[in-house]
Amino acid sequence: MKNNNLLKPQSKRKPPISNHLWRFIDLYKFLGLLNSQELFFAPLSSMNDPFEGANLILSSLIKINLGIGYESSVYAYGRQEVKESKDRCRLYVRSLRKTQRRMFATCFYESGDESTAMWNSYSNSIGIAVCFDSNAILANIQESFNKIRKSNMKLYYGNVEYDNLINPRMEIIKDSVSTKNLAINPFLKDKVHVSENEYRFIIYQDSVRVKKFYKISIDLDSTIKKIVAHPRIEDWQYEELENLLKGLPLYHKLKKSEIVLPERLKKHKL
Repeated sequence: MKNNNLLKPQSKRKPPISNHLWRFIDLYKFLGLLNSQELFFAPLSSMNDPFEGANLILSSLIKINLGIGYESSVYAYGRQEVKESKDRCRLYVRSLRKTQRRMFATCFYESGDESTAMWNSYSNSIGIAVCFDSNAILANIQESFNKIRKSNMKLYYGNVEYDNLINPRMEIIKDSVSTKNLAINPFLKDKVHVSENEYRFIIYQDSVRVKKFYKISIDLDSTIKKIVAHPRIEDWQYEELENLLKGLPLYHKLKKSEIVLPERLKKHKL
């Protein structure tokens, strides 16, 4: 059963540009990945960014409704126009929240190399960076999705684009807002997140009753190119990782990070 009150997502199916998609995780999530052989898709509504899925128009409406940039918008465009925008916002935000609960994402860092910023944001000193072959993981997710797919489900994928969603922009909403222009964009985030260089897969379920999350089976042996240990990992901790993977095909893919930190130079008296 379809819910016509939902804002529909913009479709996107764009393969990765880089040959590498990274997942920076702590040791416990890495163990969970090894045991489950599954990728977790979380609803956009569960993520820390309340603007997940909001396009430029929606984000501006939300900010003005929160009072952010309100006075400057009144000065530039008139009090009545801003009031009408605030009234529209309440309706559209409800629809945004409903749609966020129907969109499930699994996210990666797209780059040829590991990232100090990503290590700092998403891991700790015994964290792991799992580097996937982008073509292999794309094919694997498509195949696994087709096995669980229902008629009301779609799979989207592509790189995230970054724009200025922080400041309200009345100039783009001062004209009448159509439902088409308000289509959800799960591949747009504020430019403060640009260092994440994110690539994501989205499962969209157009249904009143939705699951809390999805799990997609994955063949780790064929999709993982390398497993990189944190730059600050201790030697004994790395040995334990080796012992953990010994006997598995992934054992030979385990490596130490190539990022050089000051303590590493000090250890080697350089």
